[in-house]
Amino acid sequence: MPFTVVIRVRYDECDQQGVVFNARYGDYINTAALEFLRVTLGGHNILEAFDLDSQTVRMTTEWRSSVKYDDIVDITVETVRAGNSSYTLEMRFREHFSQRAVASSEIVCVMVDRTSLQKRQVPEEIRKGLLRNASGAIIDYSGLG
Repeated sequence: MPFTVVIRVRYDECDQQGVVFNARYGDYINTAALEFLRVTLGGHNILEAFDLDSQTVRMTTEWRSSVKYDDIVDITVETVRAGNSSYTLEMRFREHFSQRAVASSEIVCVMVDRTSLQKRQVPEEIRKGLLRNASGAIIDYSGLG
């Protein structure tokens, strides 16, 4: 089982059609990515030890179906690439109970110097962490517990 973040759709995340507003997926992606980094690297703040930060430079999402208020969604995360100065995470969204595919997303993040924001190389320790197998870890925000 891959690394998974489980969320419950909140009322304010839905649009007039009663489904999750597309822009809210960016919030879900950010939350899932940060939790993934917490498990694989010990937290995003490890970047501070290297005087680094990461910036999302590309985010794509493809929708297959929608989810509504109070639905439970599983978001799986895995590293698909850890390059010289960037890394790519893939996320898959599924309705929790039926496992119906909802969406898939990919984000590309570039490592940058915290002060100058200039591109920097991914340190080997961080690269190894990004590629670490985080399977089986579940972060549950849904209340199913």
